[in-house]
Amino acid sequence: MSIWQLSWNHKNYDGEKRMLAAASDENARNMTQSWGRSSTKNIAKIKVGDTIYISCHKKCIGKAVITKAFYQTSEIEDDEFVKNKKEHDERHDNKWYCMMRITNMYFGEHRKDLRGNQTTFCNPTNAFWK
Repeated sequence: MSIWQLSWNHKNYDGEKRMLAAASDENARNMTQSWGRSSTKNIAKIKVGDTIYISCHKKCIGKAVITKAFYQTSEIEDDEFVKNKKEHDERHDNKWYCMMRITNMYFGEHRKDLRGNQTTFCNPTNAFWK
């Protein structure tokens, strides 16, 4: 199994509300996540069972596990935590998604520093888990 970082842009996605929803409702821990704008050359490297650390606003706000590998859909998936619908639709135009389950939600002083990245999924060299 591999460990990845997933970056959410706080200007376009409400990561705080997503983590609060996951903390208060077991069903809200399951979510669809897009690949984003990056080339799909490495998409198959992310596999079921891989661990994902989620960054938003330069902090680690959660941890998740991949429950369904990336697949392509015919339509862009909606997400109630999206702040900027136009940017969301442009970013998700390739319609590649995976399923993941949020296993840990971090709040307050329990959030470690974790810089965001331009690519949605990445494998940073100096992450706190390495």
